[in-house]
Amino acid sequence: MRKEPKHTRRYKVVKSRNQEKVIRNVNKLQHKTEKDRRFNSSKTYDRKEKQSKIVVGKNANEGLKAATLTRVRVFHVTRLSPDTTEQCLTTYIKSKEMNVSECVALKARHNSYASFKVSVTTTEDNGFDCIYDASFWPVGVMMRRYFEDKVHKLQND
Repeated sequence: MRKEPKHTRRYKVVKSRNQEKVIRNVNKLQHKTEKDRRFNSSKTYDRKEKQSKIVVGKNANEGLKAATLTRVRVFHVTRLSPDTTEQCLTTYIKSKEMNVSECVALKARHNSYASFKVSVTTTEDNGFDCIYDASFWPVGVMMRRYFEDKVHKLQND
């Protein structure tokens, strides 16, 4: 029987328990990433590519007319003088060529100022841009979007 030289002999590699755990975890992670890759390559991503294009008409000479969209936004206007009335604020906003559909006085936290909930309507795409401009409002008046508190809304219904 012929003996192999030492450098060609095959030695059994002994793995520690930690090495075996690491190898198992790596194999699990590879399996999970393959699953994720297969899941993410489904048709959900193809839908975005196949979405139809939106076309907005520009021809004004035809007999058809587009519907005018009326946009409504509600604003919270505060830090007004305590003697300011709903009529006074409505007149001021209308003088700036904005349409006010509703103006309601709110109970302010302090008696030193007045607060209002104002609903403004427009048919223009950028019709609310001027109301967000600081030069629209008097010095010191604060304005922001009004969001109804869900708790109060449920109690009022």
